[in-house]
Amino acid sequence: MKRFALVAVAMTALAVAAVPAGAAPDNNWHVHDAGQSSVDMRHTGVVFFPLLFSQEGDTYDPVGDPAVCPDATDKAGTLPNGEHTNRHHVNGVCHTDEYIIHLRSASGGSAEIPGGWGSVPFGTDTVYYRLTSRG
Repeated sequence: MKRFALVAVAMTALAVAAVPAGAAPDNNWHVHDAGQSSVDMRHTGVVFFPLLFSQEGDTYDPVGDPAVCPDATDKAGTLPNGEHTNRHHVNGVCHTDEYIIHLRSASGGSAEIPGGWGSVPFGTDTVYYRLTSRG
């Protein structure tokens, strides 16, 4: 029985490791590809990602390497009509094949953000970000 449990754990670990970095583990994720990707999840616009990547001297590829995010990261997208009551309506991480994208926003541009983070305007808010290489 112990051997079966170890084999089951190893097989699960291999299955998770085999999922491509751009793929999402379940349907509680969405992809910022403007509806262009074949990934089987909710497709959304590219929003601030092109500006964020251009500020970092890179380009955003919504077709070849789109940002994939858990739905909880984009809190404005979880309420009707894009309304939000949380002052941090973008808070969490997304990823591409190359980067982990740490995100946090604040209404009016005021937030407790650590040094070394970049920022991009997004509507009346400011989105703060930090890219971490996955390589």
